[in-house]
Amino acid sequence: MEIAGLLSTLPELIALIPTVLYVTQMMFYIFLIWFFGSFAMRGIRKHKTFVTGFFGKLLTGSLCLIGSMSFSGFVPFTDNLMAKLLQLDMLVSGMLVSIFFFLAFRLITHKDHIPGPREIIFKMERKVAKLEDMLRKGSKHLSEENAKHIAEKEMVGFKAGKARIVGNEWEIELKKDQVNGKVILDAWDGEIKKKISDESSFVSFFRDAHKIAGLAVIVIVLAASALFFEGFPDPSRQMASIFGVSMDDITNLSQSLKNIPGPFTGGEGCVGQLALARYSSQMQDQDFLQEHTYEDEQTARIFEQNAGERVVLMLSLDYDGKEVIVGFMESPRICTLTGGNFCGCIDGPN
Repeated sequence: MEIAGLLSTLPELIALIPTVLYVTQMMFYIFLIWFFGSFAMRGIRKHKTFVTGFFGKLLTGSLCLIGSMSFSGFVPFTDNLMAKLLQLDMLVSGMLVSIFFFLAFRLITHKDHIPGPREIIFKMERKVAKLEDMLRKGSKHLSEENAKHIAEKEMVGFKAGKARIVGNEWEIELKKDQVNGKVILDAWDGEIKKKISDESSFVSFFRDAHKIAGLAVIVIVLAASALFFEGFPDPSRQMASIFGVSMDDITNLSQSLKNIPGPFTGGEGCVGQLALARYSSQMQDQDFLQEHTYEDEQTARIFEQNAGERVVLMLSLDYDGKEVIVGFMESPRICTLTGGNFCGCIDGPN
């Protein structure tokens, strides 16, 4: 009876396949968005808060996912079943797109390096050693000429003007056309402490060749993705195609199993023995039997005329919105009737 119950649920299980495939593919998309986005955002040298990091990964990962869909057709050696199952074409193409974003972000933020703990310790040790060496040699502060040279190198296009020492720092004023700037650097080793400019961020961005190159990489990748993008695929159909079937095949199979007549061959609209198998385990429950007991003399006569024996119990069961009357005969036989049509009998358990 357990096998019968399993068979009764088989059409419903098959009907759920499209939903399962859809959910599986969407979970895979979410994984790819986070994976691609996390890798690409590593290229940004600036400090990121949790909010900017989260939405940055989400946006960049989504763009990488679109790129992976656009370029997946160009990835070779992905025709075998395992490659399709793992969707290596999307993984490889998406990883390449995320690498381009990583390099672009590196170029755009090339001056915004945030040193890690090891780098900070190393710089401090090097600075202490340099200061000790300068003290032993009786060296003085960095010369004004060298300080201005460092400031001009840091702010390309600006010309150094006034310079003064404040404590252990050089303050260098710079000018370019009508734009003023200032660089503050360590008076001993020339390390840049701060730089200030009246120039707008927009103008400053497009004066930096590295930033322009990074922006160009992003524009080219997005343009190519848009050019080859053929729309978002249907997740269910995409997963089904990996196994060489279509959604219509799955739907037709589910419907066919529902309509298997089995031994119940008579009458139009008969739902088949699966109507009984679904309730096979519940028919052992007395409460279930009392709740679904059906009494109607005309229906009883239909059973008895067609089966040739007396009916001892009738049940009214639901099968996908259709009422199925089940008749238990004197002999161990079970007959069904659907929509007033006698459907046949099968041998029941002794």
